[in-house]
Amino acid sequence: MRARLFLPLLPVMLLVSCETTQPDKSNHLSSYRGMEEQVGAFGNKALVKSGDPERLKRYERVIIEDVRVLLPKSTDPKVKKASREEAEVLAEKFEDILEAEFGKFYEITRSRSSSTMTIRAALTDLEPSNPALFAVNYMPYAGIAATGLQVLQGETRALGAGSASIEIEVLDSRSRRQLYAMVDRLEGGKLQPGSLSKYGQAEMAMQAWARKVRKAVQGKSTMTPVKKES
Repeated sequence: MRARLFLPLLPVMLLVSCETTQPDKSNHLSSYRGMEEQVGAFGNKALVKSGDPERLKRYERVIIEDVRVLLPKSTDPKVKKASREEAEVLAEKFEDILEAEFGKFYEITRSRSSSTMTIRAALTDLEPSNPALFAVNYMPYAGIAATGLQVLQGETRALGAGSASIEIEVLDSRSRRQLYAMVDRLEGGKLQPGSLSKYGQAEMAMQAWARKVRKAVQGKSTMTPVKKES
């Protein structure tokens, strides 16, 4: 905890860490048509299909389907990944987060109707943090050295930080017509202290994604289009 007190002494450029590449698609969504590149929940690039505000106003209830977890198939020992047990726990946690977020404004139900929408989500990447390495990286001089190493290696996130990716869509519960969709990814950085616990980054991301989708469905999305490079 004391190490965080030194953060204001570091140059801002050494603290910023965000993923600028477009997130990968994992074939979970019912459709990827109409998706556009937008600024995601953490300043990265996300893919989003915005909903029709007038159509979305008709919905009063929400069905939250079981969250899926699609773990990486890589056999590379350098690629960290969640265990099946950890993934199931996080999936259930995300279901609880979605229910809590949407339950403030909608009735949570299991019954389909013309005024009910369905939320389908998949966690498509869960890379755990290394809390010990991340904590050391918070220290001033170690942080500077680590950042220099990352630049040399072409990395864009803090050493020891985790990552998480999501594909989520909102459907009409009866017709299964897609009303909204998002593909987003969090790459851990120094300004995201969730990496001080193994899956703190993932839990922080799930909270942000649930809030983002809920606001989008209510017509209160904070996402803005990505500026095209000239």
